[in-house]
Amino acid sequence: MGEAINFSSAAFRGGANFSDTTFSGEADFSGAAFSGEPFFKSAKFSVGVYFKSVTFSGGANFSSTTFSGEANFFDTTFNNLAYFKDSIFLNSLNLVKAGFHGYADFRGSKIRKLDFNNNKSPRVFPSRLDFRGAVITEAHFQDLVFEKDVDFSDVAIGQLVKESPSKAEEASKKEPQGKVDKGEETTTSFSTVFRFVTFESDAFFLRTKFLGPMAFEKVNFKKEANFREAAFKKAKKFSLSYLNFKDLWIRWAQFPPIESWIKKDENMIKSFSDKEIEETETRKEEGIENLSKVFKRLEENFRARNLLSDANSAYYHRENAELEEKKTEKIPWWKKLFRMLWQAWGIISGYGTKIERIAVCALVLNLLFTLLYWIGANLERHAPPKPERDFTFKLRFRDFTRDYLADPGESTPWKLTTALRFSSVILFKIGPRDTTISGKMFWILNAKIFVWLEWWLGVLLMAALAYTLANTVPVIHWLISGIL
Repeated sequence: MGEAINFSSAAFRGGANFSDTTFSGEADFSGAAFSGEPFFKSAKFSVGVYFKSVTFSGGANFSSTTFSGEANFFDTTFNNLAYFKDSIFLNSLNLVKAGFHGYADFRGSKIRKLDFNNNKSPRVFPSRLDFRGAVITEAHFQDLVFEKDVDFSDVAIGQLVKESPSKAEEASKKEPQGKVDKGEETTTSFSTVFRFVTFESDAFFLRTKFLGPMAFEKVNFKKEANFREAAFKKAKKFSLSYLNFKDLWIRWAQFPPIESWIKKDENMIKSFSDKEIEETETRKEEGIENLSKVFKRLEENFRARNLLSDANSAYYHRENAELEEKKTEKIPWWKKLFRMLWQAWGIISGYGTKIERIAVCALVLNLLFTLLYWIGANLERHAPPKPERDFTFKLRFRDFTRDYLADPGESTPWKLTTALRFSSVILFKIGPRDTTISGKMFWILNAKIFVWLEWWLGVLLMAALAYTLANTVPVIHWLISGIL
């Protein structure tokens, strides 16, 4: 069919078979009614096709159909099976105000631009939607209520759907197009937005790849939200805002780096639909939620699932986000001091969630005081045991600094080794107490000042270490949680 065809307002009482048909011109089925099941299997629409306000009473078969131009299903009603398996939409697929009352099958389809924005007329979908294995370059889902399961498993969102699969393969052999990674052509300019969407039943995003900017804003998961093995790492811009969930399956490592998370309203992710609306009318920005609140809900979810390391990561970034959000607040000087101490605690231990930081801090303090004692103090090791000297290797929390002080005497010949052992016992409160210190450090300050300083730092360090171990080692965490 080389010319434009017009079936608008037509009534197809029986089955209509357009399988393997090529529509070279524009096709208009607006207002048509199909009482039987029409077949468009493997058909090709070279230009735009319009199914606006069409009613499919007996199902519709568009499997393996190619839409080179716009595919407009605005206000279309599917009362039975809507079968779009392996179909290709090279331009845009308009499903605004579309109604699916039967199973909608988009498995394996390739969609360049999916418009599901019902902001002017929210829609309720009583049927199951299936996008498994599909490729969607960019999409906008808004003001939708899905009463049954929605499945986006193994979908690549943000991957570019090419103009012609066969031609694109030939072109890719000649010259690279865009950013290619493991055979997938991706771009960071195509955004997908879920906004004001409610999933009454389960939502599956198993192994879904989010390859472009991605936003979940005011999305409500009332049952299971399954993101197992989903990958957000390549989402250069990412937003979770006012997300409600009951049963969320995800791990912290699946999220993109913290630098990719949207923090300010002016940086909100905008889809192609948002941009089109802004061209014709002023879009009211709802604003995004503070990251600290987002991370708090994720932390609670991880703790409920006993995912200790994930909960710690969420808690760490939550504290950093809270400090960042409160920077502009006017507060008294003593509160500023407290906030600075809290930031220091975050740097030293990740707010009690990063055991490696505490270990490094302990090592640095140990070496620092070792060097101070080695260079500037008079250390004496008591080789012949004396009654008041204790050579037993044990905990030294009850040994105060006076037990390490003595009158000046001859220093040990192995001063560096002795200084290291002496500092370790004072800092970590464990080991033999067979060495004393005397005199002035660097001929100015009394040595006991440094001993007192290290002893108190050791007390704080041991408390921080115990707290961090309880937060990071599952066995210790479960033991303490069970006791308390």
